[in-house]
Amino acid sequence: MNIIIAGGGKFGYKAAMSLKEIAKIVVVDANPKCYASSLSHIELVIGDAIEYITELMMNKIIPDYIVPCIPGNLVAKIFINFMSKFGFKVIKDEKNFINALQKIKKDVIIIADKDSATIVASYAKDFICPSNCKSPKICPMSNKIIDPLYSILNIGENGKIFVSKLLNEGVGGISGRELYEELIFRMKIGGSFYIGTACECHGIVNFLRID
Repeated sequence: MNIIIAGGGKFGYKAAMSLKEIAKIVVVDANPKCYASSLSHIELVIGDAIEYITELMMNKIIPDYIVPCIPGNLVAKIFINFMSKFGFKVIKDEKNFINALQKIKKDVIIIADKDSATIVASYAKDFICPSNCKSPKICPMSNKIIDPLYSILNIGENGKIFVSKLLNEGVGGISGRELYEELIFRMKIGGSFYIGTACECHGIVNFLRID
């Protein structure tokens, strides 16, 4: 199994350690002295993770999984960068962002940023999730049944929420194949769409339009 970890900071280091025995790991970080640089079992690529993954997709080199360990919506940033390589401009879609706010449960929204048309959602508003969480159906912190956020954020056909698969305790990744196929699909049809990632308890989604 081939896994790319976007970001070699504290979370990237943790992910690389957790996945040590089960995958061939590439960590991408602009800082050559990032936390993950001390690990001997990884391939460390010094550079921009968005650009690195975009180049792989353009050359049809598809990793099994991508683990986001950098701030913001990794897949949205890859979409914008990928489309720009082919001369398309991707801008925020404020109208669909506002419409989405009416459909998503208010109690899970952490951030609703109109300026970037971004919604961040999480059940962990009042606590920090355990580092070894196995994504159970009942939250071990709140003792409440979890309605998966990847379902809540998936508000229609015109978009995609990439489901973060639990690769090991506390570490999730999205399918490289699904990402590549969605990139090609969206480039062909253009228009407005939403794109994001989510697991059972946390998620982020951007509302975009291809001009």
